[in-house]
Amino acid sequence: MGGIPPCASCKLLRRRCAENCIFAPYFPSDDPQKFAIVHKVFGASNVGKMLQELRAEQRADAVSSLVYEANARVRDPVYGSLESASRITLLNPKSRANKIPSTKTLPLLELGCTVSKMTEAE
Repeated sequence: MGGIPPCASCKLLRRRCAENCIFAPYFPSDDPQKFAIVHKVFGASNVGKMLQELRAEQRADAVSSLVYEANARVRDPVYGSLESASRITLLNPKSRANKIPSTKTLPLLELGCTVSKMTEAE
């Protein structure tokens, strides 16, 4: 059995790690928590499909983004990273100078949908 150790994905899902495993380069066996949180939020099948649709040079950035968003979703299940991004934007003096639209709707970039945030006035 002396081959390479299974990646974190195959280890968590209790399957044999193939030579061409799509997860192996991005979820090493020495960092199982990284895959566990992504799997919990997005599901292994969905992550695998996303990675397969991307070019090889884009995958590392995609995994980094998925890990960031998964961690944010665990901290804040409703708004995820959108909440921290809007907090950073509002605290940045340059952003305030550019007059951020004061609508009650926060756009989700590239998805064409919006998330409405409730206020006390409503």
